[in-house]
Amino acid sequence: MNVVVVGTLVSAGSDTRVRYRAQSVAQLINPQEKQGKTMRMKAVLQTVGGSIALVVALNVCAQPGTASVPASSAVASSNAKAVKAANKKLRRDVLRALAKTPGLSNERISVRVSGSAVALSGSVPAADQIQKAGDVVQQVPGVTAVNNKLTARAYN
Repeated sequence: MNVVVVGTLVSAGSDTRVRYRAQSVAQLINPQEKQGKTMRMKAVLQTVGGSIALVVALNVCAQPGTASVPASSAVASSNAKAVKAANKKLRRDVLRALAKTPGLSNERISVRVSGSAVALSGSVPAADQIQKAGDVVQQVPGVTAVNNKLTARAYN
């Protein structure tokens, strides 16, 4: 006797399971109908194919983390905007502090901010202003690191 496993989807809230029961091929195919071998084989293949599709569908639905993808991408987008706004504010604060520092020429100083790290590049007219600019930036609230790549260059 040939035996076929038939799956039945059972769902109760968040608990989804597949119940299996064994049936003989004779139970699947109505013995009163006079079917040829081809029709019987087709019925068996459809039953087996349906069971396989059911198992695959349940495995796909049960993958962890798939339901939270849209929510996490929305959070990531929101976080990216917040980080960008914080970087912009810190950059403004650094530029303001450099502009208010007496004896520091900040016209050719470029400021980049990433998180709480500040990168200074460009040039100043005197070598003593390189250290001065780094010290001023280090004192700005929110700055934890300064990468000072300023150079001393005489202006014409």
